[in-house]
This record gives sequence, structure tokens and C-alpha cells, in this order.
Amino acid sequence: MSIDKKYSKLIDLFLELAGYQKKIFLAEPTLTKKIEVLPPNLQLCFTLISNREFDNMSDLGRAMGISNQQLTRVIDDLEKRGYVIRQRDLQNQRKVHPVLTEKGDQRHKEVRKIIREKIAKSFESLDELTLDDLIKSIENVTTILQKIHG
Repeated sequence: MSIDKKYSKLIDLFLELAGYQKKIFLAEPTLTKKIEVLPPNLQLCFTLISNREFDNMSDLGRAMGISNQQLTRVIDDLEKRGYVIRQRDLQNQRKVHPVLTEKGDQRHKEVRKIIREKIAKSFESLDELTLDDLIKSIENVTTILQKIHG
């Protein structure tokens, strides 16, 4: 198989994985009954803040692919819902850090709990050998992605 065909196959597999991820995480009735469903931009921002992937507004906006003005509106909306607050950097007052409130932290924990239950339920039908194979395969993919993305 040529290198171009290998890249193409890899892309197809990643897209297929994304489809399975959506089936596991999205359209979960249990989730929507217990947790407020956020619009996609708000959910992405909330998730990035929850995972502490970006600790300042500029980096967060770049990661989301939106302007500072758009990010301001997103953060304003998350603040109105009580999920985040803006904290000024103690060393540099010009820097602002979006931080989860207690309500936001509770939502984050509840969402993770529901998702873990959903994932566990989706894998219940696998026998132990298949489950071991899946774990090893995902560990291998994760190791390779960590090499690529640091």
C-alpha cells in the first residue's frame, strides 16, 4: 500500500472513530434530562475550561477558532448561566483567566459521570478478550498521538 493510501486509510479510520464517539456521547436522553444542553460553541468552551487546557482568554479563543469579540460573548453567556467567572491574573492584571464556578464544576463532574456510565454500558456486551484487545488498541493509538502532539 502506498504512503498516500495509508494516509487516506488513517483519515477514514479517524473519521469513523469520530462517528462512534458521537454515538456514545451525543443524543443521550439521560444526559439531556439531568444536565442543561449547551449550544456547541458554549459546550466546546466549557469543556476546554473544564479540562484546564487553556488558562487565558486569547489562547482559548485561538483554540476555538473564534475572535476575541466572539469569545467574550461566549464567556458572557457561560457567566450568565453561572458556570464560569473571569479571574484577573495576580501578576499581570491585563490577563484574564476563565475559571469554573462551583456550579460549573458540578456540571463538569456530572457530565463526566454520565459519559463514563454510557461508555461502560456500550461495552457491556464485549467478552473479556475483546475488551482487552480494545484497551490495548486504544492505548497504542493514544501513545502514538501523544508522540505526535506532545
